[in-house]
Amino acid sequence: QREGMTCVQVRSRLAVGSILEFLDPDGKTHIHQLKLFYDLRGNRLSAVHPNSWMYLHVPFATFPLQVIRTPVAG
Repeated sequence: QREGMTCVQVRSRLAVGSILEFLDPDGKTHIHQLKLFYDLRGNRLSAVHPNSWMYLHVPFATFPLQVIRTPVAG
């Protein structure tokens, strides 16, 4: 675990500018646009592929096994 960062297992391709929704159990949704993210070695990435892990900074609290998704159209 890196201080102040969230570790995420990636299930679909993401790139700089991708939008993520972090869903809280109380129903709140936090929207975050990817700007800076890193591999497990701390190397900065411009894209990340399925079945890999990344670290990112988010301006809100996260928790283990939190549901994170790309926004649903509609």
